[in-house]
Amino acid sequence: MVHSTGPALKIGPISFSPWIRLNNVLTLVYASFIWLTTVSFINFLQPYLLEAILHVPADTQGRISGNLTILQEIILIIVGGVAGAYSDKVGRRIIFASGFAVIGIGFFIYPLAASVTQLFLFRSVFAVGVGLGAVMFSACIQDYPKEGSRGRWIAIIGVFTGLGAMFMALVLSKMPVWLIALGFSEVEAGMYSCWFASLLSFITAVVLAFGISNPPRHEKERKNHILSDLLVGLQQAKNPRLALAYFSAFVGRGDLVVIAVFFSLWFVRDGADLGVRPEVSIARAGMLFGIVQLSALLWGLVMGTIVDKINRVHAVCIAYSIATLAYLLMGLYGSGDPNQALSLKMILFAIFLGMGEISVINAGGAILGQEAPPKIRGSIMGVFAALGATGIIFASSIGGMLFDNWLRSGPFIMMAVLNGLLLIFALTLVYLKLTKPKTHQRLVQ
Repeated sequence: MVHSTGPALKIGPISFSPWIRLNNVLTLVYASFIWLTTVSFINFLQPYLLEAILHVPADTQGRISGNLTILQEIILIIVGGVAGAYSDKVGRRIIFASGFAVIGIGFFIYPLAASVTQLFLFRSVFAVGVGLGAVMFSACIQDYPKEGSRGRWIAIIGVFTGLGAMFMALVLSKMPVWLIALGFSEVEAGMYSCWFASLLSFITAVVLAFGISNPPRHEKERKNHILSDLLVGLQQAKNPRLALAYFSAFVGRGDLVVIAVFFSLWFVRDGADLGVRPEVSIARAGMLFGIVQLSALLWGLVMGTIVDKINRVHAVCIAYSIATLAYLLMGLYGSGDPNQALSLKMILFAIFLGMGEISVINAGGAILGQEAPPKIRGSIMGVFAALGATGIIFASSIGGMLFDNWLRSGPFIMMAVLNGLLLIFALTLVYLKLTKPKTHQRLVQ
């Protein structure tokens, strides 16, 4: 059955698919605000839980944080690929809403862990929700706009995602400090902070259940087997530009995990060496993280316009040039000293990190949407999410080892190298003149 359509919605310079209505747009904008708020918060709060509640030895915190993230991403690979392909048959709404409901359950039980083993078990529940939600979030972003508006639409979503990250950094990250100041214990402060995030997740699940639109589908498309749909997504990698988008998921998600996991851990560990309490270090790291996201928010609008004005492969080259330099500067010259969090040097590095982060997201997402045929977009997003999860596994495992055994800034240096390698790949496509997009019909064939 094909959805009935009316006049196509247009908001400012952004034109939407004929089946999209204003309430669908507002719902997805709200979801973009909440998504990074919740998903990043668990990683940002992680060092506090390890240090102040579970009292994990300092020399193992990097490895444990990395392994928790690896566990989450392994589950995301398993859940996300199937969810993406299945959503092409049943629609995005039910899977997206279910994902946030499971995230809410994960947040509720996470601070109840009495051991590292239980922490891993409870993180698994949270990870199932992330696996369901991540693929649907990405698929909906690609579903909604018409092709000529894709870069600017992704930029708008990036703005609200950045606002959500700033809310996490400037509000949620300070909740342990505020709660302790009100007389609560360190354990209670961590617990109530997680439970607040749980409440936000359940509310979001309800909003999505009513406001997300399912894309049109035909009955004949529903007869394909899920595994066949996944293979279709993998087969599309023969298109070099879609392969570039897939690799951008690997590297781009690694960029995000380094900022989300090792940024706050760096400040907590350096702060502990200097005698600064973990809740104070988390709060100061949150302030700098907020600057990263504010920079991403503002630069995202500029990058979105650039992406829609030039060839998408050329846009990827620009994005990864910025990201390579940003991570290299932070890795070589940055500091985890909480007392230097708002120094001019760290503020400038944070601004540059935000520019690199959002440029990669915007350019990679735009070329993905350009090259992904609409009727198999869920399958392609499943592969995209799986490769992104693989990138996080790599960045978390290697980054954790570098953090514990080499330099606490080691994860940033590692991502500078990976961003540089993808830049070389994109420049190779430019050199070989493989930048012209194919039609969706030719891609499917």
